[in-house]
Amino acid sequence: MLRTLARLRGKRRKKGKAGDSNSNDLDASADNESISRNSSKNSMSDLAGCDDAASVDDVIDPVPSDEEKEDEEQPKVVKPDTEIRVDDLYDVYNTKHADEDRLFRAEFQSMPAYVASLNPVADYAKLPQNKDKNRYKNVITCDDSRVKLSPIEGDVYSDYINSSFIDGYDIERKFIAAQGPKENTSEDFWRMIWEY
Repeated sequence: MLRTLARLRGKRRKKGKAGDSNSNDLDASADNESISRNSSKNSMSDLAGCDDAASVDDVIDPVPSDEEKEDEEQPKVVKPDTEIRVDDLYDVYNTKHADEDRLFRAEFQSMPAYVASLNPVADYAKLPQNKDKNRYKNVITCDDSRVKLSPIEGDVYSDYINSSFIDGYDIERKFIAAQGPKENTSEDFWRMIWEY
């Protein structure tokens, strides 16, 4: 019931702001149904069927109506267009560069949603034994693309380094992206260079 009243209140505000000549229609229909905030006979607790008295003013964020939901921008998960023909590269660059790099910015801003839609798993990087090897809490390696070092005897977790393989144009795992080594990972960093 609170949600219904919040929706009515939101629609009333929206129509009232729009200056619509029918902006009082909802007020009149609400009055016809004897829904009044000032009436003790029809308090919110009576309407909702509960003991605690509440009012429409207690609703901080009214539930958006279907019209308001349509007006909101929904983030789209779009796979970035990484396949560009060499002949088209100049035109694609100029198109994305126009309007102060508007399309480059839009593509960059869509990346977190796209990556999250892939449901990456980074359990190994989050293990307590490996957390100290990560420079930043929010920059960790995914389990399926992480660089695995040869384990050192007696240390089960010595195969971890905060580095990931990156595919090249036609070769898988062609590049390695690594964080700058920390004091406690500099030996692991050089081991990675030696092994790969």
